[in-house]
Amino acid sequence: MGSNAYIAIDGYPIDSTKNYFHQWYFKKSERRIIRGAPDAVDANEPEDNYVYETTAQVLKRRLELAGFTRSTLEREFKEAIAQRIYYAEEHDHDKYGDFRHHIPVLRGAEIEEWLAKLKQVIQQKLRPDHWEITPLTGDVLTDMLLRPFSYTAYRDDVMSFELNFPCKTFESFARAVLEVVADDAPCLLDVSELVHGGWTEAFDDLIEYSQEFTNFFQVFSESIAEIRTLASALPGNPILVRLLYANAITAMETYLGDTVKKNVMTRPPLLRRFAESHPSFQDKKVKLSEVFIFHDAMKNLASKALDETSFHNIEKTMAIYENVFAALFPDENRSPLFQAVELRHDIVHRNGRDKSGRLIKLGVTDLEHVIELVTVTVRAIDKQVKDGLVDDEETGVE
Repeated sequence: MGSNAYIAIDGYPIDSTKNYFHQWYFKKSERRIIRGAPDAVDANEPEDNYVYETTAQVLKRRLELAGFTRSTLEREFKEAIAQRIYYAEEHDHDKYGDFRHHIPVLRGAEIEEWLAKLKQVIQQKLRPDHWEITPLTGDVLTDMLLRPFSYTAYRDDVMSFELNFPCKTFESFARAVLEVVADDAPCLLDVSELVHGGWTEAFDDLIEYSQEFTNFFQVFSESIAEIRTLASALPGNPILVRLLYANAITAMETYLGDTVKKNVMTRPPLLRRFAESHPSFQDKKVKLSEVFIFHDAMKNLASKALDETSFHNIEKTMAIYENVFAALFPDENRSPLFQAVELRHDIVHRNGRDKSGRLIKLGVTDLEHVIELVTVTVRAIDKQVKDGLVDDEETGVE
């Protein structure tokens, strides 16, 4: 069935798209998560709504600055009326239905009269029916707003929007709606269905910001919980303790690697910080004529550099986090981390023996210590990463 996004002005939907959305004249900073709002289909099942929200006054100003003024609307209105009169007169009445009774109303059309009817339709929440052709209200002008002209079905140059207000562009149709609502009327781009259906990642950072920790921290925590469960199942097993010790370090390294890769690949400012600081970009010499080619290749170069990065090299990892996220590892954890990572290397690559060939002996207490070490470290890093996901004024969680 798919999922839909809706643009609504003063509670009246004026447009919808299926399985995608266009941000249009809304801004990223206007995103809002409305917690536990009633579901559009079942009010007994509240769910989070994901919207871009502004006011009619703001949206009207943006359209104005883009060239969609009242004068533009009036010009388009006259052109659309003339076009509709022509097609009403010329189309095949036997094949498409006789709509010649529209012609007198069209010939005497005044934009103020149409705007007044548009206001009435919006206030009364009258919805168009694009399938039936019988009159809805008995008022010709109102019915023309609510019914598509039959000739629009085969003439692409006669525009028909959610309501059939005579104009040529969707922006002017929206401008007409904005003309008849209050300045403080809410204007929404509702992408809730797309978010719930997995069709967009537009709210991922906002969703993550509204949580106590990032999604990757949740994955890390689940891994640590599994390690604890396994340790309690076979207490005192030296081989298992060594493996779980190594696994605790791996869980931390996975968090560190995944967090950097996702953020650098999806957030242009962090991609820039990575490129400005990572050694793999330092020796690149680019001709001015090749600047845009290199810019387009930046993500691929960064992805390759990150794929080649060993995140169990704690010193290099700390440098990346400081340079990209301005995030610092806890000072008191640095030396223990170096030792724990070295121990993990011996467990994995030396079959549990140190460089002298001696078997590494670890107990449950050692495992608990390393679990606490990586957990405190990752929690501290995650807090700093999460703090930089979005600006405070863009959190928009209600």
